[in-house]
Amino acid sequence: MLYSPTIISIVEVLIATVPVLLTVAFVTVAERKTMASMQRRIGPNIVGQTKKFSHFKPQVRFYHSTRYDKAMEVLYKNRIAPLKPFEENVICVCKDLLSPTALNTFFKNLQGKSGIYMFTLKNNPCIFYIGRAIDLEKRFKSHLNPNLKDRFHVFANTIGWKKFEFSIIEIGNINMQKKRENLYLHKYLPLLNTIFISNLTTIQTHDCLHEILKLKQLRSNFENKYIGINIHVYEYLNKKINTSCKTFNSIYELSSYLGVSWDTIYVYLNTYVPYKNNLFLTTKIETSDLAEKLVSDATLGLEFNRITAKKVWMYFLDPSGTIVKNAYISKGTIANLLNVQHGIINNHLDKWIKGGIKGNYIFTYELDILEMEKLKELSRKR
Repeated sequence: MLYSPTIISIVEVLIATVPVLLTVAFVTVAERKTMASMQRRIGPNIVGQTKKFSHFKPQVRFYHSTRYDKAMEVLYKNRIAPLKPFEENVICVCKDLLSPTALNTFFKNLQGKSGIYMFTLKNNPCIFYIGRAIDLEKRFKSHLNPNLKDRFHVFANTIGWKKFEFSIIEIGNINMQKKRENLYLHKYLPLLNTIFISNLTTIQTHDCLHEILKLKQLRSNFENKYIGINIHVYEYLNKKINTSCKTFNSIYELSSYLGVSWDTIYVYLNTYVPYKNNLFLTTKIETSDLAEKLVSDATLGLEFNRITAKKVWMYFLDPSGTIVKNAYISKGTIANLLNVQHGIINNHLDKWIKGGIKGNYIFTYELDILEMEKLKELSRKR
């Protein structure tokens, strides 16, 4: 018996076939639209008011927005603590960080003053950086260095300093404000700060120490600080002064002997503050006990750890596959040897970064056998 199709069977076939055909059609359209959007080129059909070079503008805006989004993505990476805006009162704010006129007006009454400051992202008050400085104006200018590679400066240099504003939170004695800065850092955990403990940079500490030494220095009216001054150098070790001294006829002669600058010797002269275990005096010590008491009083409260040269070790893999170790008296010596900036040394210090600095790895401690093997494997991956 022949099969004769009925209306019901035709409807059943259509119900099964039509959705499939429609699905294929719409998927094809979606695919074409997606491929077209990926290959789209913005041409002169999109123009601005001037209609001159306007076809480049959307691309520039797209590029900047992409850089901004990527910078924000990196900034929020691994952030667990919630963000909150700075709620304390500020003394003054500079909103245009690239205008010399605005900056001169802002720092006119802040010259030479120390305090706590803050950089804030204009369009997001939850993103800010808190710090303290001995000289607010000098510290602000040092932040604009494009070679700094910490989180805050990489982010700021990527999106542009014009997107930030600079605020003064407190002004006063820098030593009294250490606890205040720690309070702000622990309370807000600023997204742009790398560490959340008050700490002065080596340069800031060095400047502060020189100011203190100038106050401690005995008043001396030298016609020429480089010649004609008899300087007696005493060795100071384990809080004891060696009574025998070496005498030099001038600062220049002593500078050549020690290999340090003239100004460094002059700053420490007659302060009873030792420099690399040496006291620089223009008069001979008569009573060692009294001199040791003067040294103890002069060094009370001074922080030498941050500026004292510390021994470091540099490792590299030679062509034979052996790890070679060399010890140096300071990071500065290695910086001069490798012909790199001190900041690069600090960024790689005690870090297992692939490639190191020109194949060299720098540590503040000697590596054990297991660490040497780890370093050998890391060096071979270059």
